[in-house]
Amino acid sequence: MKVKNRLAEIMKETKTTQRQLADALNISKTTINTYAQNKNRTYNNEIVEAICQYFGIRVEDFFYSEYEQ
Repeated sequence: MKVKNRLAEIMKETKTTQRQLADALNISKTTINTYAQNKNRTYNNEIVEAICQYFGIRVEDFFYSEYEQ
């Protein structure tokens, strides 16, 4: 099982760019890009909480599981 996040989907739904989110959270666009592409193996709790707060969602709604075959 692989844990992934819904950042790209949420950004698309809200029409938020990576640059807008990075600037609002005062983190690098590279970090946002890594999260959006699900390239990270671990997650920084502070960043996840900030992203969730920005979009007004629960952490539980940010993640989903994907089963590998």
